[in-house]
Amino acid sequence: MTVGSSTCYQGGVQAKSVQVFIPGLVTKLPNRTRGEHWATRKKRSDMEKLVVTARLRGASPMPPDWLRTGFVLVSFTRFSSRKPDYDNLVASFKAVQDATCAWLGRDDGDPELMFRYQHSTGEKGVTIRLWRDPT
Repeated sequence: MTVGSSTCYQGGVQAKSVQVFIPGLVTKLPNRTRGEHWATRKKRSDMEKLVVTARLRGASPMPPDWLRTGFVLVSFTRFSSRKPDYDNLVASFKAVQDATCAWLGRDDGDPELMFRYQHSTGEKGVTIRLWRDPT
């Protein structure tokens, strides 16, 4: 597990971030779960939420004050060998997004939260990065 918290500068303005890498967590794509029993799907979703919550709490038991209010950017990156299409990529992060928002204490429909979904090749896993827009 890689956990990081940093302060960087964008255009001379301070920007804070929290980043967590969860190795081995590969979110299931919706088109790969057709025919899956609802209870199996629920168990997998609950396990993803549990793992994400544990890793975020490992980075910080409570989210920093600067993440609790205001405009926050949340980036999810899925690392795997096959690149999914964008709508399946977004849907595969549902449980991860729910767990991240629960840790933040914010609703995932909050208009001040902006989500970005990405795919990359490399070691299987998921990266979650949260940061404040310094502008």
